[in-house]
Amino acid sequence: LFPSQDNRRLRVFINEFLCEWYDPSPTSLDMQNNLFFLVISELVNIMNSDMNVSGIRNRNSYVIPLLRYIENNCRTCTLTDAAEEFGLNPNYLSNLLKKQTGHTFNDLVTQEKLSAAQRLLENSDMSVTEIINYVGYQNASFFYRKFKERYGCLPGEYRGEQSRM
Repeated sequence: LFPSQDNRRLRVFINEFLCEWYDPSPTSLDMQNNLFFLVISELVNIMNSDMNVSGIRNRNSYVIPLLRYIENNCRTCTLTDAAEEFGLNPNYLSNLLKKQTGHTFNDLVTQEKLSAAQRLLENSDMSVTEIINYVGYQNASFFYRKFKERYGCLPGEYRGEQSRM
């Protein structure tokens, strides 16, 4: 995960840590804690350096694939599933989406489910109950409330308005 094979400092810190581990001195615990902190700090430096040099792995590069993932998996995806798919911590993924899109993960999933429901209302003969189940809602009242918040009417009314157009 870290291109650290050429990092001299990291080798020294790890070597010293292992020496303290296998041949403890009177202050071994303090030394180990501090050396561990130095190892982590150096790994962060390596990661930041790598990200600045390559320009490929910046946080913005995750947003579009994450939005596509939500779009393709909105029926069943969870924050944990998405984080696992992208190899990210769920909290980091959540904060990243909020910072880059202005919406929470759950808001984005809800928006996608409602958009899918809207398309089905316009282009299918499925009943509203079938649509609710198809887009992944377990609670019909929650779906009705969210649909009305977004579109200003209930799903049956929306379908009726669309058929008049």
